[in-house]
Amino acid sequence: MTDSNIKASVLTNLYSSYLTFHIRIKMKVLLLICAALCVVYIHGEDCPTNNVNQECTHVNCDGNFHKECVQNVCTCTANTDHSCTAQSDCTSGHGDCHRQSGWHCVDNRCRCGGFFG
Repeated sequence: MTDSNIKASVLTNLYSSYLTFHIRIKMKVLLLICAALCVVYIHGEDCPTNNVNQECTHVNCDGNFHKECVQNVCTCTANTDHSCTAQSDCTSGHGDCHRQSGWHCVDNRCRCGGFFG
């Protein structure tokens, strides 16, 4: 083997080691980012323990509504039973929904606000 072949082989091995090291670092960083996103998602739920009084203090409901925790989201539910099968059933006759996401039909009940899946 000539000197130039040995140098090329050494450089190839060094470059390969360099790439392997950086790929491992990038994978570890990606794993940490994914773990952090999972933690943020879990803590992003309004009421993960369904404790309306402690976890829904940021929600204010009008007089005809009360706070509820539905699918881990704080929401205002009408005091009277307004059943529904579609969102359109909730948009009239239930008062104003002052939350950004508006009225939703969840579990066959009209609910104000929240991001329900």
